Amino acid sequence: MCKLSHQVREELPKSSFIVDFHVHIGFADGKPVKISAGKTMTLEAVLEGAIQKGIDLVGITDGVTGPVRTVWEKLIARGDLALLAGGGYRYRDAVTIVPGAEVELRGPHGGAAHFGLFVGNLDAAASLYEELAHDQTNPDLSSQRLNVNFETMADWLDERNGIVIINHAFTPHKGLYGSCVTHASEMIDLSRAAALELGLSADTDMADRVSELRATTFVTNSDAHSTPKLAREYHVARMDFPDFENYKRVLRRDGSFQITENVGMWPTLGKYHRSFCLACGAIATIDQAVCSSCGNKKFTRGVYERLHEVADQEISSSPDYRPPYRHHIPLDMIPGIGKKTRDRLLSCFAQELSVMRMATIEELTDCVGPLLANRIDLARHGRLGMGVGAGGVYGKVLAE
Repeated sequence: MCKLSHQVREELPKSSFIVDFHVHIGFADGKPVKISAGKTMTLEAVLEGAIQKGIDLVGITDGVTGPVRTVWEKLIARGDLALLAGGGYRYRDAVTIVPGAEVELRGPHGGAAHFGLFVGNLDAAASLYEELAHDQTNPDLSSQRLNVNFETMADWLDERNGIVIINHAFTPHKGLYGSCVTHASEMIDLSRAAALELGLSADTDMADRVSELRATTFVTNSDAHSTPKLAREYHVARMDFPDFENYKRVLRRDGSFQITENVGMWPTLGKYHRSFCLACGAIATIDQAVCSSCGNKKFTRGVYERLHEVADQEISSSPDYRPPYRHHIPLDMIPGIGKKTRDRLLSCFAQELSVMRMATIEELTDCVGPLLANRIDLARHGRLGMGVGAGGVYGKVLAE
């Protein structure tokens, strides 16, 4: 079987790059980092996985932790990673990675929200780690509670030329709007957040019903806990080269530096899209206070329902700068695409995103046969049936 020459780079303009800026590390230097990620989710695995996917710039959400920095430094010493003048580290001239941390802040009325903190180099990461260590129980673990307010945290990032991103803003667990507040100003200064991550259960149309977000850049990221989940959501950024300083300009929408496309799952597939009865598992309606199936009054609030509560506009209204949102179904969610088929596709195409963005139906048929080729093509165009995600369970993609 002959490998085709397609690279996702060929489909994009020369100055456009694939970005996934929320990727976790499960294990580093013999120690757990993100408890809910697997032991195989190492920094080395992420680097190789990003190349296989076709990603140009990756935010390593746990790069500030001590164990991950130890591995990072070993890769530098080995000659595999090199610091870029614009910040970030280049791996074998194929992908750039940026060190970061995910932290949890307590909400003003209860609940908690996650934020991504990113800096341009390991010196700044080590310095940020020292700040975190004063106000976290264990800064070597991911997503730990930080006992300061948003302003103090944002000051730390400003001092290190870093950025803050609001992570999965609408999810019921650890989302700014989903778990904590109706208006961002109750907890944070929106102008000090470089971007807001939409999360797997929301898209641009849903978020742009909230008028206070009109000036806020939206991003789509994978929040990957395993390598197959890399780039299940991602964004395309126009910049000269994928380094940290250029990416900050993208998030500021500085001249031609822009996000040109947000790519994400159909929101219905997200595992917190709809409200969910905690007693019987029934999916609830928007205004339902009592489960119609069992009478229970306790629900996991869905993103869809929560956005109806916080939205102040009936119709979504996007600013002119807002990029298009491309809905897609990740390859590993398509029925019949297991490890063997994925490996076969990678033997035919240079990168996984080439399969989803570039491969023709004829090329797919030559690689995996007509049944799976047609299924992949239907998935690319949103024409496969989809179940509804709720209560921590993803929506299911149907074979036909």
